[in-house]
Amino acid sequence: MDNSKQAQVSVHRQAMASNRKEIGLGESCGTSLKQKTPVDTEKIPSKEIATRIPTMEERMLQKEQVIDLYKSLEQFLRSEDFGEDVKKVLQKSHPKYLEVLEKRRNDMQRSDHAIVIAGETSAGKSTLINKILGKRIFQGDNLESTSTICKIRNSEKITLIVEHKSGKTETRDLTDKCDMETQEGIRTLRKILNDLTNLTDSTKSKEYKNVDIGFPIPFLKDGVILVDTPGIGGSGEVSDKVMEYLPNAVSFVFVINVGSAGGMQKDRENRWRVVTYS
Repeated sequence: MDNSKQAQVSVHRQAMASNRKEIGLGESCGTSLKQKTPVDTEKIPSKEIATRIPTMEERMLQKEQVIDLYKSLEQFLRSEDFGEDVKKVLQKSHPKYLEVLEKRRNDMQRSDHAIVIAGETSAGKSTLINKILGKRIFQGDNLESTSTICKIRNSEKITLIVEHKSGKTETRDLTDKCDMETQEGIRTLRKILNDLTNLTDSTKSKEYKNVDIGFPIPFLKDGVILVDTPGIGGSGEVSDKVMEYLPNAVSFVFVINVGSAGGMQKDRENRWRVVTYS
């Protein structure tokens, strides 16, 4: 490395150290975070500290601390105190760094953590969710059926929240109508969901933006939800619903029908990549 480059690196390091000090990302930041922590680790045996699982309150506090740190960092990066020389270096290596920070913060602030089940039309997404839940709450067939985003969450009561395209929402309590421990109760719920989400049987399903169904699902905890989506490659309007929702996913499962010769169609694959890598 020549002398000019060494000098440039030195300037950048000094600027970054100075900037970190100004917003309290050095020792003061660490002290601030420690002061907010309610757990007195001195009273906990060292072995227990290494193995104990944080309580819900501790996890929520840690989450709030990280979100606060993101906010402070975003505020600083947008301020005039952020050195122009360092900003140019950062923009060159990470052109969308502010957008990335904002998206990560928004992801942490969401109460729902969606695992999206996506795939091409008739790939078997609804059938897979039925298997995961151990209950056949979706009809599932070989045609383009699902036309509406459907969220499945853990709930003590059996509730249904329908959001219309207009923004209007309606809530139904199905606890007395659908006993999920009986086949009759499951059939009743399946019929209701079919009328709301199935494009083949109900043209009105296009009028709904999403359907949120809750019933006792013990393995879905801490805001984790499953999301059934319309197939990619179906009608344009239905596919657009999927593309619009995908950025909200924490993770996703992509279902492919192995019986489809040649796998996923190239144009749909390219469109999928644009969404998942944006």
